[in-house]
Amino acid sequence: GSRWDEYNKQRTKISFDIDVLDAVTDGGFETGTLNVYIAGTHVGKTLALCDMAAKKVLAGEQILYLTLEISEKKVAQRVDANLLSLDMK
Repeated sequence: GSRWDEYNKQRTKISFDIDVLDAVTDGGFETGTLNVYIAGTHVGKTLALCDMAAKKVLAGEQILYLTLEISEKKVAQRVDANLLSLDMK
């Protein structure tokens, strides 16, 4: 196809469920893409990603969560806390 068709192709977006991220990405990230969160230490990357993962699970969607920062058990604990509306403590 032509580049014009590719540029104007309707894309399926997945909302971040975070208004500012949805605004800067024109509605969320595109399906079939790899998205990487990069920020300083202790700014909320894991907090935001675990919250988003829990919301997607509650919506019946499948989630693949990859991290090089914390253990699988810690990610599961944080997602579960979000799913059950529990404090991490």
